[in-house]
Amino acid sequence: VAVTPDIVVDVGNSRMKWGRCVGGVVTEMVSLPHDAAIEWKRQAEEWGTSERTRWAVAGVVPQQIQRLQDWLAARGVSPAVVTNELFADGGPTGFI
Repeated sequence: VAVTPDIVVDVGNSRMKWGRCVGGVVTEMVSLPHDAAIEWKRQAEEWGTSERTRWAVAGVVPQQIQRLQDWLAARGVSPAVVTNELFADGGPTGFI
């Protein structure tokens, strides 16, 4: 059974983009630095995330993906989906 994420994350070479999803569609997006856990926390709070928020993470920088996954785990978010094929089926267009 596929689970629709609440937050999708694209970890790029220089920044990460977070998208908030409603009904399987990205409705809001922000771009955040890799090394800015304080900004991540602020954004997560602004969007009202919790331990039950479903996150999907994809990207091209494994060490930054792991850092984000560790940050999410420290906040009780489990599991964070980590894949490089997140949108292979034509998921949210224009996000990554």
